[in-house]
Amino acid sequence: MFARPIQLLVTSALCVCFAACVRPDPRAAEKPGEDKDAGVKGYSIHIAVSQVDPAAYPGEIVPDLPGTLSDLKAMKAIAVKQGFTVLAELTDTGATHDKVLAAIKGAQAKVKGAVKDAQGKVTRPGDTLLITYSGHGSQVPDTNGDEDDGLDETWCLHDGQLIDDELIGVWAGFEAGARIVVLLDSCHSSSATRSIISRAAATFAKAVKKTDDLTPGKYLMAIPETKRLMQKATRQRAAFTKQKYNIRRLPVRAALGSWAKDEAVYTKRQADLKDLPELKDIKKLKATVMTLAACQDNETALDDNINGYFTRGVLNVWDDGNFKKSYREFIEDNVSPRVKKRAQKVIDDDGQPHRQLPTYRVMGAKDEAFEKLAPFTFK
Repeated sequence: MFARPIQLLVTSALCVCFAACVRPDPRAAEKPGEDKDAGVKGYSIHIAVSQVDPAAYPGEIVPDLPGTLSDLKAMKAIAVKQGFTVLAELTDTGATHDKVLAAIKGAQAKVKGAVKDAQGKVTRPGDTLLITYSGHGSQVPDTNGDEDDGLDETWCLHDGQLIDDELIGVWAGFEAGARIVVLLDSCHSSSATRSIISRAAATFAKAVKKTDDLTPGKYLMAIPETKRLMQKATRQRAAFTKQKYNIRRLPVRAALGSWAKDEAVYTKRQADLKDLPELKDIKKLKATVMTLAACQDNETALDDNINGYFTRGVLNVWDDGNFKKSYREFIEDNVSPRVKKRAQKVIDDDGQPHRQLPTYRVMGAKDEAFEKLAPFTFK
């Protein structure tokens, strides 16, 4: 009389056991798009210029920056460790204007933008492009009117300067939601240099009417402030050299010589981008561009011939990936104070402690999730 109930009990137990054994992994049943980070990729490009072509920067010898190559090696190692695919490594003679632009433009096809659903909710974040640049920095007069201070910042590449307008033109080619991190261990120039070049840019239009053969380069070399700036820059560089440090600012005569030599080239590059919507309003960028810079615009970045002060600070704070807070906290609360304190131990030409304060800036599309990521991660 108990045979059938017992048979049913055994059958039920076997069914439960079988069901438990073949139960699918819940993750496999997830709908596409629920794992927002699935398929998100990171790419990197690394640029270092330790030596420039003297012919491209006439007027003054441009000091070598051997520490830039160490910077590149260290930042590339971070990228590889974090899973980034290295797209390009450009140094010295390989780090020319055209090659650098081509490398960044080439990344546009690889770096995918964010994916959104019908309601506009992000179901997959955009890919990340990490660009690191170590070398001299400078400025050229803004001839297309997009800068309030009359200047465009530049990267000093082997064969000439890459203008920030050109970079904005490249950023404009990335898909909506793409994420770009630009780490710059270079300086732009002191406030004195900005003042002089700005004056040249602002008053050249009036001065040129007085004589037909007056070019911007000739005008810049003729104003009295130029001589005083050159003298100060010479004293400053001598003071740093005596203490066995270098600065990543293009020497004044070399900066002026470069612009005077190729002003037609720089002017055309700016003119070609004059009508770019993103140049007139940076908020129109569809991608998000985060810049981690070695110093403020009126400061100079130090180099101890092993690494740039900024890169060394980045490496120490990142601590082999143990730093897990946001990019803003990384730079403003940790790297910046560390670099500032170290730089103050170097005495400037006026007898005062040197000032270098790294900065954090974001432009383009708003992407709060991107800014909250731990440094050098992409998901």
